[in-house]
Amino acid sequence: MPELPEVEAARRILEEHCVGREITLVDAAEDEKIFGGSSPQQLVAALQGRRLLAAGRKGKNLWLSLEGAGPMPLMHFGMTGYIAVRDAAGDVHIVAYENAPQGAGSWPPRFHKLLLHFGPHPDRPDRPASCELAYCDARRFGKVRLVDGDPAACEAITKLGWDPLLALPSLAQFGTALAAKGKGAARLKPLLLDQSFCAGVGNWVADEVLWQARLHPEQLLSELQPQHVEALHAALQHVVQVAVAANADSSKFPEDWMFHIRWGKKAGTLAGHKIDHITVGSRTSCYVPALQKLIGGGAAGKAAKAAKPAVSKKRKSKQAEEQDNQQQQQQQPQDRNEEAGEQQQLAEAAGSKARKQPVAAAGPAKQTGKRAAPAAAAAAPAARGRGTAKRRASQAEQQNETEDSTGGAAATGAEQQGSAAAEPATAAAAQGPAKGRRKQPAATSGAAAAGSSRKKRR
Repeated sequence: MPELPEVEAARRILEEHCVGREITLVDAAEDEKIFGGSSPQQLVAALQGRRLLAAGRKGKNLWLSLEGAGPMPLMHFGMTGYIAVRDAAGDVHIVAYENAPQGAGSWPPRFHKLLLHFGPHPDRPDRPASCELAYCDARRFGKVRLVDGDPAACEAITKLGWDPLLALPSLAQFGTALAAKGKGAARLKPLLLDQSFCAGVGNWVADEVLWQARLHPEQLLSELQPQHVEALHAALQHVVQVAVAANADSSKFPEDWMFHIRWGKKAGTLAGHKIDHITVGSRTSCYVPALQKLIGGGAAGKAAKAAKPAVSKKRKSKQAEEQDNQQQQQQQPQDRNEEAGEQQQLAEAAGSKARKQPVAAAGPAKQTGKRAAPAAAAAAPAARGRGTAKRRASQAEQQNETEDSTGGAAATGAEQQGSAAAEPATAAAAQGPAKGRRKQPAATSGAAAAGSSRKKRR
């Protein structure tokens, strides 16, 4: 992407070949995205017949200052925009940066959006008789806008920060500007890319400056010490001046520059150390981890950021455990209510079973009440168990059947043997389920006696 050095190189081409000449012909494409709504006819009316007095630049913006009243063209190259100039001899002058085509190629160049034809220079008869300018942009992220008055005074230019080539602040002013931006978690590379702070610095220039200053792209501004500020100031001035002096021709950049190996996220080494690529402020950043280390709280912040996922998982596990405990606490009252209901149903079933026992022939109603009490007593211990409802019901039925057989045997013995034999049977039944099991042999012998009595009757 064309940055300050590339745009400055384009401006110098215009100064060399086009400034002082009159625009004799304008050829503009129908492209609303590039021209922002200006039609080809409006561009012709605004530019044709006017003399180019100067080519101006601030940051990544380039403009043409024309003679007379009327709008001026303001240009931004976007990602793939560039300017080419062909002189009268047919030589093409172009800025040979990464995305621009290399060499002359055909004329007019492919993807050209605006062609300006210039006549003879009135004050320089020694110069070629004519030349042509072409603004080209394959991906159409660039802009050509007509602005009223002086382009340097329009909003798009006045909102920019200082230009490192035209108005680099002094070291003291630079340090003050960094301190003003160094609140909170502000980091170094995103600030350098902020055009309202420093106009013209793009991705490759920022990476080169940070490499020359040995500073990490994610360095916290608040942790910078005076020596770091001084190194950053010197590196910014050096990189911009060297790149501009080379007319943005990377083949003339120093061999130890990161520029030569930073592209394409490829592995490589610089000064004997591996390079790495990270994303900072949504931009790919190249740096040398062994030599560009985080300073102060920046290092602690990176370590905390790396440890954050583990802390998050632990917290998530704790939250899940708390939710499980809450669900268990909410479920416990419901379980207790269900158990109480089951106990009540079992008690009612046991009482109903006791009331249905065949005790009418055993004598007074008091004896029925005595047998009902053991049935209820048998149901209560079974209901207090923690087994399933089905198991508790089964136990109650087995207990009731035992009581029925015991009570029935005692009643039959009472019919045959009289009230004297009935009282021991009643006393045995009143002792409860556990004692009733131990007395089962006696009950069985009573039943056998009753059977023997029947045989005698027959």
